[in-house]
Amino acid sequence: MCQVFKKLGDAGFLGVNKPVEYGGQGLSYKYVMAIGEAIGAIRSTGVAMGIGVQTDCATPALARFGSDRLKEEFLVPAIKGDHVRSRHLLCSFIIGFVGRSFIFAE
Repeated sequence: MCQVFKKLGDAGFLGVNKPVEYGGQGLSYKYVMAIGEAIGAIRSTGVAMGIGVQTDCATPALARFGSDRLKEEFLVPAIKGDHVRSRHLLCSFIIGFVGRSFIFAE
């Protein structure tokens, strides 16, 4: 899965509407939707879901509200595909769902 994210990051698909100064393309959300439509054709729904969580759940708030330091530390690697943020969100959801804790799992 990490290889898929690295290839998507290298192609620029993980930061389509993210700020250019952090490795994104700075385009409007309509381009994200076009890529999302293509990703929807992937036969593995788990891969498609992981990509969607990475681009539309794990990074938007960080891109919009994060400090410069946080963006450099977390957003840049996420856009490059070097760090898969969606894994942490999914793990924390699962842990919270079973009633244990909402602490981010590593």
